[in-house]
Amino acid sequence: MVYNNAAMVSGGYPTTGQDWINKIADDGSSWSVMQAGLQLDQPLDIYRLRQAIRRLLEDEPVLSCRFDDSCEPPVWRPLELSDEHWCTLAISRTPDETIRRLITEPLPDSGQSWQVQVIRSPETSMPSTDYLLVRAHHALMDAAGLRDLIILLAERYRLLGDNPSETLPKPGNRSMRPLFAAVGSPDPRRLFRPDLAALHADWGLPGHASPDADNRPDYIRRALDDKQSARWLLAAKTYGVTLTTLLLAGLSQTLEEFLNPDQEAIRIIQVTSNLRRYLPPDQAMIIGNLSGMLPMKLPAGQTAGPDQSACRQAASTPLMPEQLRQLGRQLEDLKKQRADLHSAAMLQLLSCRPYAEVRNMLSAAWQKSCETQHAAPVLSNLGRWPEETMNFGDNKVNQVDFYGPAMHAPALLLAVIGYQGRIGLSVGHFPSERPAGIVEKLIDALIRNIDRQIETT
Repeated sequence: MVYNNAAMVSGGYPTTGQDWINKIADDGSSWSVMQAGLQLDQPLDIYRLRQAIRRLLEDEPVLSCRFDDSCEPPVWRPLELSDEHWCTLAISRTPDETIRRLITEPLPDSGQSWQVQVIRSPETSMPSTDYLLVRAHHALMDAAGLRDLIILLAERYRLLGDNPSETLPKPGNRSMRPLFAAVGSPDPRRLFRPDLAALHADWGLPGHASPDADNRPDYIRRALDDKQSARWLLAAKTYGVTLTTLLLAGLSQTLEEFLNPDQEAIRIIQVTSNLRRYLPPDQAMIIGNLSGMLPMKLPAGQTAGPDQSACRQAASTPLMPEQLRQLGRQLEDLKKQRADLHSAAMLQLLSCRPYAEVRNMLSAAWQKSCETQHAAPVLSNLGRWPEETMNFGDNKVNQVDFYGPAMHAPALLLAVIGYQGRIGLSVGHFPSERPAGIVEKLIDALIRNIDRQIETT
């Protein structure tokens, strides 16, 4: 059997460097489960949905595998599970409570790395609706991969009603080698940048894990309405920057207020980048990990001496348009330098080492972060998810919720998604590690800071 042009090895399929990192993160820095919830306007045909999933498993065999790190190197090992394992149905009179519970649960102990769960209100409810929850381990795919998986699943669901025999395109090669070839650097060592590897943040959202505490994550979501979303998008356009830059400015100000770092502290926010942008469009739909990082080194907040209240007041002052444009130029410069390929190259080089050695290296790095309470926050703008391809026939998707990997303190990941012109923000965290309500206060302050910036336009 052949999987995406890569032959099976050791009875399984090859893993990538990013697969390794995201799997190892389960032992330290993150929950490593990503989830997208789709609110549909009417119930799905469960039998048809399970058939669509089965076709997707056949087209992309790695989806029916578990990550096996008991061998060297690790492989994706095939699983034989029934359709009910891949797609469950829960009838609930309190669907919101059921959703909140399900998103905090680990994936099944069967070893599968993804699952579809349908939460349905009972027929006595008028109208009856479905909430489609797609959950995937980060070792299997990144956020763009999760989006592509949903698009491919919806496509197969639609065709099962129209033309079941039609051949559908398969996902592209999930290896990083085609990426390096596409950018003209087959040897990843040519893309490694020591200057970026040496960057270390001097801040993080502090907190401490307790071995006796409940280790379930919690997710803070804020959904902007149509009017507020339109204001944010218009403001970014007016300033001549992207929404990511506007979010970056707001997050930077908010962290200055909450953390009040030393003037000399190195302030870094990692901005995720979808490396599929380097591939030809017909090869860019990939259910795998193909993400990079753009390290934004931010200037110190404008303070007024040692008075802490003065520092906080200055930090919350709206940025001038030129400051925003400077942030935008820095982000664009990093993209032009292809700085996001550095992280991909680093992970590819790590995967050439023994897995146990990589695990020990990352464990030591995470232990140091816990001791120093420093970890660069991550901003992940997932962009607009396309409603035109994310529909299940007559079942329209009215809303998409995204829940990124929950990060242990001092790490923090802010995920942002756009759907039907509306912007949603979410942060996954572990409540027992930080003071009650601190993450909610941070995300609300972020929204206020961006609104304050817009009001000066």
